[in-house]
Amino acid sequence: MLSPADGATVADTVTFTWEDYLLTNQDPDLLARDRSTVEARQYKVEVSASPTFQPLLDTAFVDQTTYTAPSRIYPEGRLFWRVTALDGSNNSVGSTDVREFTKASPAVQLSTPRTGATSPRSPLLRWAPQPFTSSYVLEVYKNGDTNYSPANRVVNTSSRLAAYAPTTPLPASPLPYVWRVRSFDVSGNPGPWSDPRTFRVRGNPPALAAPVTGAFVSPVSTLYTWQGVQGATSYRFERRAAGAIGSSETVHTVGLAWAPPARIADGAWEWRVSSLDAAGGVVATSKWRPFSVDGIVPTVVATTPSTTAEPTAKVTATFSEAVRGVSTATMKLFASGAQHPLSATVTVSEDRRRAVLNPSVNLPRSRTYRAVLTSLVTDRAGNALPKTTWQFTVPRQ
Repeated sequence: MLSPADGATVADTVTFTWEDYLLTNQDPDLLARDRSTVEARQYKVEVSASPTFQPLLDTAFVDQTTYTAPSRIYPEGRLFWRVTALDGSNNSVGSTDVREFTKASPAVQLSTPRTGATSPRSPLLRWAPQPFTSSYVLEVYKNGDTNYSPANRVVNTSSRLAAYAPTTPLPASPLPYVWRVRSFDVSGNPGPWSDPRTFRVRGNPPALAAPVTGAFVSPVSTLYTWQGVQGATSYRFERRAAGAIGSSETVHTVGLAWAPPARIADGAWEWRVSSLDAAGGVVATSKWRPFSVDGIVPTVVATTPSTTAEPTAKVTATFSEAVRGVSTATMKLFASGAQHPLSATVTVSEDRRRAVLNPSVNLPRSRTYRAVLTSLVTDRAGNALPKTTWQFTVPRQ
């Protein structure tokens, strides 16, 4: 017996070789009386998974000193083989010893995605083609399960190609998916499993539209909108106080907008939206977006002059909060009986809580003047200042 050697490991197809029977019997190391001129007409090759050769995996009759199974591949594991020489009458004239070898074909080599990669929800899984293979079995497990529990198996399929993409999108998950592949040869024998690899599935979060970051919104009837995500069947809207752990409002909707039905208290808030799959699982979640609610209108808390003033007086208004829109168009000074305001300049303090109207000329004496602030003055949230007026007099000297 020449090959495989006793205890050898062989991959894929197996070729058996042995010495010619006559050549063996004429070995010069044999004594002359032991030498023979008998030839073998053919040889019987037997292969089994048992050293007793019960049952047989393969039996073949050949007239040469080599044999490779022409239409089958042996299973993985321990195998045994022997050769019997047959004479012209098909009688056995001698058999070899029994030899053992191990059939161990290489495992499938996974290609993409690479370990730890982030993939779409229907990732294209690829591996290197195996010789003598008729099909592959692919398994994918959720929750990072390298123990391959059936409860976590989400894909179990057969493919004749060295690639596969799940027909049902995989849910996005904070835990990785584990995948492996094994080959089946043309005789239906399974090969070893590949080394496992992991990948992650993270869906695209909904793109938030309005209100924009840092916006001031109305405490009632504000519409929160976002863009749709492909594959999502519904969405989860959440609102919380800025920096809070729990949500103050959680709503599921199939729409792309939500208007809270209850009044939102003044203060700093945040909102976000999650896309959900058909099973209600979270595909992806947007980041929290801050906004503020201010339902309190600004007011004038102090004015000068209040009763009387000198001709060089400046008119001042102090507000309850920072305001916008104060100008000569919204802050005016009228002399009594006049239809047009006096020419003046208006300046606003850096904190926007104080406005000063400075008349272009000294105010004539013995006249009454009326200062006006219109409702076009607003706070940062857009709340309008109630129209405010007050009067003062420049008396005789």
